[in-house]
Amino acid sequence: MVVRIPPSDDEGRSLTAGREGGKGSSFSPPPAPVRPPAKPSAPPSKRRASPSSKEMEALIDEFLNSESKADSSLDTAIETGSSLPVGKESDATAILQKAVAENGNKAPDSPPVYDFDLADVEITAEASLAALAEESQKERSPIWPLLITAAAVFIVLTGSLSIYLRVLQAQTEAMRSVLAGQAYSVLTDAIACIQEADVVVVALDKTMDTQVTLDSLPDLQALLGQVEGAQDVLDQAVEKASKAERDFAEPENRQVAKDAVDAASSRKQLLDLSVQLTNADISAMQCAGQLDIAWAALVSADTAMRQAVSEVNNAGPAQLPHALELNQGALQKLQEAKDALTLAAQSFQTADFGSLMDYTNARIDSCQLAIASNQAALAQDNDTANQKNQEFLAKDAEAVEMAKKVPDDPRSIIVDAYDGLTTPWRNAYRELRSNTADIDVRLRAWIEQNPGEPQSLSG
Repeated sequence: MVVRIPPSDDEGRSLTAGREGGKGSSFSPPPAPVRPPAKPSAPPSKRRASPSSKEMEALIDEFLNSESKADSSLDTAIETGSSLPVGKESDATAILQKAVAENGNKAPDSPPVYDFDLADVEITAEASLAALAEESQKERSPIWPLLITAAAVFIVLTGSLSIYLRVLQAQTEAMRSVLAGQAYSVLTDAIACIQEADVVVVALDKTMDTQVTLDSLPDLQALLGQVEGAQDVLDQAVEKASKAERDFAEPENRQVAKDAVDAASSRKQLLDLSVQLTNADISAMQCAGQLDIAWAALVSADTAMRQAVSEVNNAGPAQLPHALELNQGALQKLQEAKDALTLAAQSFQTADFGSLMDYTNARIDSCQLAIASNQAALAQDNDTANQKNQEFLAKDAEAVEMAKKVPDDPRSIIVDAYDGLTTPWRNAYRELRSNTADIDVRLRAWIEQNPGEPQSLSG
């Protein structure tokens, strides 16, 4: 603690003289103030008790505040150009004199002397600080019990958390076990659906490598009628296997479920391709049947027309009635051939029967001219008979040229069209069937390791 003592009048005057009376540019510091000799202390019996540290602090604070106010007033006066009233004592001086008077040591016209020793004040302050520290130490609660309590709480919480985690893990394992059991059941149902659909899948697969005949068409058409139901069953298999894949926790079981999804999906694609191929087979076979009818009729008509010409040329007019009969029969066959070709083109629109249809139409025209010539000859209209005969020969020559554009084996028209249409489908089907077989191998391996599951899959 620091105690400020105001300077004496002499010290004030020397400071003023140092500031105002100095001549020249240099500044002379004022002489050091001389502390008056200390007044002998009163006898112990008559000496007043020293003020307490708190009282002394209050007095000093009051003095400092008053001095600050005086300094502020002086600054204000200097700024405004006014001066303080002469002879009027400052508030700080008055307070200090009051303090001296209260201690019974007032001395006029002399520096104030305090009736206490600063060393006592300092000792008192140190004692107060020591007392406060001791009291604070007493009031401070011990830390070790708190640490022990916190450690105990931490241990309890840690143990409780460990138990909770174990219970949660047990519940999770139980839930996984339940889900796994459900997943096994669902996967079993999915495989069962695949096996059910395989009845149709395998039957259609066998037709891919079998020669289709007209006699087998009814069976193929009946088989196609079962495809829609098989597709629905495979959709169920995909749905069930997908659910099993989501429910399984083990990667190997999830892979098996995914294989089941792929197996069902690939079978759906196999059914789509087999339907396309089978429909192409049916159409081509129906077309071939109509083509056979048309070709047989064309051959029969050509034979009859050639025979009629031969009889008229060799036997003479006596054979005109029979020649007319042959040509009329040929015309009927040609019309049958044309109708059959029309049905063939409708059955398998990929096949192009244009050249064969042109030849048939040309033969019909030539046959009609031959009949007209025969009828005119029988009516003894030789001019008309000769004219129609010339027209017949010209049209017959056109038919011969058109016949050159028709393949020797008219079925090649169907075969070429069929191969161009179905080859991409067939290649895709074979590749997909191979991939499906690889998936089935993995599923069979899993089924063998799980005796309770379905025991077979289609090969």
